[in-house]
Amino acid sequence: MGGFWIDLPTPPCAEPCTPECGGNGFSCQAGNVCVAYIAMETSYTCEPLPCEGPLQCICAEALCNLKGQKCNNIQNGYKVLCD
Repeated sequence: MGGFWIDLPTPPCAEPCTPECGGNGFSCQAGNVCVAYIAMETSYTCEPLPCEGPLQCICAEALCNLKGQKCNNIQNGYKVLCD
């Protein structure tokens, strides 16, 4: 079978590109963190960075408390995992 490839340029980010948060290309703007609320149905939000230094559960706990959960872990330095 014949075919051809088209090389399309990726548009540049206005700010530093951020990693994906939750799939389907959803990501947070700079200065925000990805929060994963892990439950029967996991949901994701972007929230303002709660820490003055590196992202840690100790300062991100309030983000998890919004849905009655606890901070379980920080993934890759940008995602708060709540359960």
